[in-house]
Amino acid sequence: MDWQEIHDKWGGKLNIVAISRDTRENIETFRKYHKVLLPMLPDADGEIARQYNAVWTPRIYGVREGKVVYVQKDGPTAMLPEDIARRVAGREEG
Repeated sequence: MDWQEIHDKWGGKLNIVAISRDTRENIETFRKYHKVLLPMLPDADGEIARQYNAVWTPRIYGVREGKVVYVQKDGPTAMLPEDIARRVAGREEG
């Protein structure tokens, strides 16, 4: 299951947003070409990455009720997107 499928399945329970170091125009081109409905925000200057101390991107953060409840610890994550969604939704501890 990819992040678009997670967005489709969990959209009413989780807010999933991708943040890209690209420009808004390039993001929109990407979304149209790949038919991505997942919301994507530009972070071309890296300000959002700095605020979350994202030492690499893409990096996964889960926020519930205004608190960060999940941070991807390594590069490409070993956890599946649905496992991360469950953890962020509070349906799995850890």
